[in-house]
Amino acid sequence: CATCHVATAWRDLDHERFDHTGWTGFGLDGAHGQIECTDCHARTEAPDGFGRRFGRIPEQEGAGAGGPGACDRCHGDPHEGIFSGPAVPRDVDGRMGCRRCHDTASFRSLPYGFEHGDFAGFELSGKHAQLDCVACHESLETVTRSGRTWGRARGTACADCHADPHRGQFVRFGKIDCQRCHRSQTSFATVSFRHNLDSRFHLGEQHKKVACGLCHKPESKDGVTFVRYKPLPTRCVDCHGREEGGVNLRRRRR
Repeated sequence: CATCHVATAWRDLDHERFDHTGWTGFGLDGAHGQIECTDCHARTEAPDGFGRRFGRIPEQEGAGAGGPGACDRCHGDPHEGIFSGPAVPRDVDGRMGCRRCHDTASFRSLPYGFEHGDFAGFELSGKHAQLDCVACHESLETVTRSGRTWGRARGTACADCHADPHRGQFVRFGKIDCQRCHRSQTSFATVSFRHNLDSRFHLGEQHKKVACGLCHKPESKDGVTFVRYKPLPTRCVDCHGREEGGVNLRRRRR
């Protein structure tokens, strides 16, 4: 008993001689080393059968870290179970539960980094890798009941965050798949569009020489200007007119 107690009274302890790690299996480091004992071991109103009022940490099965000292024994999950699903890594370099990303210094710190692709299912590359987190996860004015201070992203599709400059021209089955043409996350200006495969109009040798803007011209709708890509007429006469007696009737009417 003298390892922890002194002879004046049982309640008198030499805290410096108490090895919390060795005796409980839970090290008091980081923020845990700055709190009072009763913050975790709340005193009970009545003594137990041994006369103790010093509260004990209840045993819980299935703790998030998979063993003694699991964070979710005392802390709620502000992520609301998102990072506990089967699609995210359960073990990262031997760390489990909250320890995959956090340490005991503060839940605000991410000393091991955060693999966005592994945990969120959306790889941050190109322009996305240069954004601040709050660009997609806005700060909440009111903390949620679970303790979350950042909002969830709108989604993983381009159209979930970006406006449609084409005004619905490329909607298919009720959705817009920007990556059909814009496969790079560096810039929307980088286009992977194969006119002969991705459109119904084949570009012959002469049409390949024509500037895109001669066929795809700007239009305005509801005060918004956009480029018309489809539908467009595909018959020769729609653009070239028809000749009778060597005269282009369409050009003559103009």
